[in-house]
Amino acid sequence: AAIHLQLHKKNKLYADKYTEHVITYAKDWANILDTRVAKHVKQADKLRVDLDHYGKKVDDLNRGMNKTMSKGKSAKDSSVDKVKRNEQKLIQARQEYDRFVNDLCGFMEEIMER
Repeated sequence: AAIHLQLHKKNKLYADKYTEHVITYAKDWANILDTRVAKHVKQADKLRVDLDHYGKKVDDLNRGMNKTMSKGKSAKDSSVDKVKRNEQKLIQARQEYDRFVNDLCGFMEEIMER
C-alpha cells in the first residue's frame, strides 16, 4: 500500500508540473496568437477599406471625365491631375494591402505548421 501511495503522489506531482509548465504555456501562447492575429486582421480590413475607397474614387472621377468628354468638352487640367493623384494613391493602397495580406498569410501558415 505504501508503494501505491508513493506512486500516486509522484504521479500527481508529475501531472501538476505538466499542467503548470506545458498546458499553461500552451494556453498563454494561444491567447497571444489570438490577440496578434485579431490585430493583424483588423489592420488588413482597414487597408482593404482604403483600397476600396480609392478604387471607387478613381472610378467616379473617370466616369465624370468621360461624361464631360462625351459632351464634346475637354477635361480640365485640374480634373486630370486629380485623377492622376488618386490613381497613384490607388496603386500605393493596392501595394500596401497586397504586401500586408501576403505577410499575414505567411504568418498564419507558420502558426498552423507549428
